[in-house]
Amino acid sequence: MTIHFKTKKINIARYYRAIRRVEMLNSSYAAWKQFKKQWEIFVIPLDEAEKYKKFYEHLKLEGKGGMAWGMTGKNVLYWFVTDSRNPFIFRQNLGPGFHECLHALYQQEIGTSHVTYRTRGNPIGAPNMFGKKGPAATVIVHDNWYGTKKKITVWFHHGGWIPMRMPYIPVEKTRKIYNI
Repeated sequence: MTIHFKTKKINIARYYRAIRRVEMLNSSYAAWKQFKKQWEIFVIPLDEAEKYKKFYEHLKLEGKGGMAWGMTGKNVLYWFVTDSRNPFIFRQNLGPGFHECLHALYQQEIGTSHVTYRTRGNPIGAPNMFGKKGPAATVIVHDNWYGTKKKITVWFHHGGWIPMRMPYIPVEKTRKIYNI
């Protein structure tokens, strides 16, 4: 895995460990090794997002403001973060990073087979996709993110121990749930 850190302040090792943790907890060491071989990740400060607009202008995104966000393509992940060493900013940055890493994991492990949404979504923002079909890499992550919200707590050391709720969607369980 090649990670391109375009940031100046964040601790690269902490972000690398966070990516590794979300991938291995939701899959396996073998999947993590494959992820490292295939994927390229760009970690970009939010204030430089405009420079990278060519990567996402086709998505017609509204302004994301000052919040971290990301997007996943074929073997590439763009993660726009607040460039800060503050432990609370680290936590804010991780949520969207975990989300995009899970899209990448499911793209790698499940592929593009279409599966049916199982949850109704979040009443404050997420559309009701229940019963519709979509790519597994999208459906599984969004079903969990907006619907079941299954998570585990992991701890990161950042000047002190910081708890972080991480989506927990193991690949093997989802293969059974979605009949893949």
